[in-house]
Parts: sequence; structure tokens; C-alpha cells
Amino acid sequence: MAFPSTKPNPLASIFAGLPPPSVPLGHVWGDDGAEYRYRFAIYDIHVCPSASNAVYIFAGLQGRTYVPLYVGRAEALSRRLLGHERRDEAIRRGARYLLVHVPGVSDPVGYTEAERRLIRHYAPMLNEQHNPLVALLAR
Repeated sequence: MAFPSTKPNPLASIFAGLPPPSVPLGHVWGDDGAEYRYRFAIYDIHVCPSASNAVYIFAGLQGRTYVPLYVGRAEALSRRLLGHERRDEAIRRGARYLLVHVPGVSDPVGYTEAERRLIRHYAPMLNEQHNPLVALLAR
């Protein structure tokens, strides 16, 4: 006897012509290269989950490692992601996942500072602001 999976299948929605569900596929930890670690929920790149004061990353997967292509922040995530100016470019460059971190009220690093730290640490190719590589390449 087989038991039905309780995990949502985002591919079933896509094949049915529906948008993928706003249910995380899992979680992953990332760091800012200094002293803080962030817990990210993993979503399909096409999802627009609801969250307030969040940091988000458009990421590709190389082996078992998520590679940030763009890091941003949003007061209202679902609104920010609708028609996002960098999402299509991130997808063309290999992004398949949306990683979302929502700091708790007791977290020492808020979403604005987290965005800066993550951009400085990962230097995503689609970020210009706070990206140390952009300043080096402009010389």
C-alpha cells in the first residue's frame, strides 16, 4: 500500500499551467562572512511569497551549493517580486530558486543591514549597490 506524499509538488502545479505554490521547498543556512548566519526558506524562483521586512536572493544551484545571483530586500516581499526588474535576467543566468530570510524581532541584524552584508560577502553578479566587485571593475 502506498501513502500519498504530504509534501507539495511544485512541478505538478507548473505542468498544470498554475503558478507554483508559496510553500517552502526546504531551508538552508547562509552567512555574511562576518559573524552572523541567516536561515533562508527555499522557494521556486517563480513564487511570490508574502513576507514583511525580508531579504531575498535569486539563486542558482551548483552541486549542493546555492549561488546568489541577486540579493535584495523588501518591506512587502510579494509586491516587490511582482514584475521584478532582475528576475528574468537572473533566470537567464541560471537562477532557479528564491531564498527568503525574515529576521525575527530579537535578531541583531535587521533586513536592511543583512542585505548589505550579504551583497558584500557574496558579490552577486546582478547587484551593483553595496557590491565591492563593481567598485574594483570600475577603476
